[in-house]
Amino acid sequence: MSKTKLTLYVDANTIRQAKLEAERAGKSVGDLFTEIFLRRTRRKAKWSDEWGGSLGPLTEADLQRDDKLGHVARRIRAAGRSTTRTHKAKRA
Repeated sequence: MSKTKLTLYVDANTIRQAKLEAERAGKSVGDLFTEIFLRRTRRKAKWSDEWGGSLGPLTEADLQRDDKLGHVARRIRAAGRSTTRTHKAKRA
């Protein structure tokens, strides 16, 4: 990756801290900046992207899970049992 110069105006204390942290980490201040910036701007994967958008047949183990999949599995199962769901009126 090619590098290009970037001029930042930062208070002297922050510069000292950045240089100390860079030295402690064995990196340049520019590398630290890049690492922090990329970490802050990295797109987090959506749950539906990780699971491919489909669940397939749900098992009893899926219903027992203590995560998002377990929550969704229990909601799907509950929706299948109650075919005549009544929707609550929205509050004004």
